[in-house]
Amino acid sequence: MTSIIIPCRNEEECLVECLESILKNDYPQDRLEIIIIDGMSTDATRGILEEYATQYSCIKVLGNPQQEQQVALNIGIKSARGDIIVRMDAHSRYKYDYISECVKALETYGADNVGGRWITVPRNDTLVGRSICFATSVSFGVGNAYYRLRRVFSSGPRLNKLRWDINVAYFCCRREIFDRIGLFNEQLDRSEDIDFRSRLTLEGYRTLFVPSIECFYMMRTKFGDFLHHMFRNGKWVLMPLNYSPHISFSIRHIVPFIFVFLGVGALFFSSISMYPILILLGSYAITNLVYTMGIVYREKDLRYMFTMPWVFLFLHIAYGLGSLAGLLWLIRHRGFLLCFKRKWTFR
Repeated sequence: MTSIIIPCRNEEECLVECLESILKNDYPQDRLEIIIIDGMSTDATRGILEEYATQYSCIKVLGNPQQEQQVALNIGIKSARGDIIVRMDAHSRYKYDYISECVKALETYGADNVGGRWITVPRNDTLVGRSICFATSVSFGVGNAYYRLRRVFSSGPRLNKLRWDINVAYFCCRREIFDRIGLFNEQLDRSEDIDFRSRLTLEGYRTLFVPSIECFYMMRTKFGDFLHHMFRNGKWVLMPLNYSPHISFSIRHIVPFIFVFLGVGALFFSSISMYPILILLGSYAITNLVYTMGIVYREKDLRYMFTMPWVFLFLHIAYGLGSLAGLLWLIRHRGFLLCFKRKWTFR
């Protein structure tokens, strides 16, 4: 049996599309259980879940009073009866063969963990909403997160072949892995996936990226929600150092922080660092323009010339400020020197 676990809270906007896409998958329902862990939703989410659970015996709804995603994942894993566990999110919809492709990849390639790619789509189909999706789907926006990336000047994914040991969208693994590495660290908010991948690697488990495993990630595209989301993501890049004895970063996680840090430094030491800062800002502006023009060319729409530069800029500022806030929080709780005595691994 295969168990799907879905943490959710206040997902009425996306939940029906998510559940319908899973139920329409080609994987046999008699070999499937779908466990949705609801974080005490205050909108129509719980009613939708109860309606589906009544109609489909493979759906089970559990509660999560702590309302934290990593806690929900552990509740789901403990309750799962399947030998294979697939993590999904309520704000995604899934390709018709998503589940079967995940299971097939585990069996065919001998991988310990498999996953695929996001195709990012807007929750609100506006010019700004689409711009946000484009910004979070190119390397200038999100670095080497290949599972997110599209080509800039043409359509299609940036990486369209199998690749070992890179980040994947969600996870699909055998249950026995959790017996070896343990459950998710419940002290971590936004970085439980980073810690999970770090522990997999340390124990010698391998992750396989399979580009044919696709889901449509429904991005927050109200500008304020988007910035808040980026700020929290940035904040939880460094804060895990307070909770985990080992953490693995990608360079992409700290580049926005470096830019913000240098910018703040320039305010206090402008006479000393003016020229390096000008060179840095000029390089950023040129790169921003190149990616903007690539998206304008690809989409055949000049309007993106007026939205993309600002979306890129505010994405990086929000994420960088979040990382700065995370560092200050870490220093406050551990001291300036102690916060750097953790094992930093870059990949």
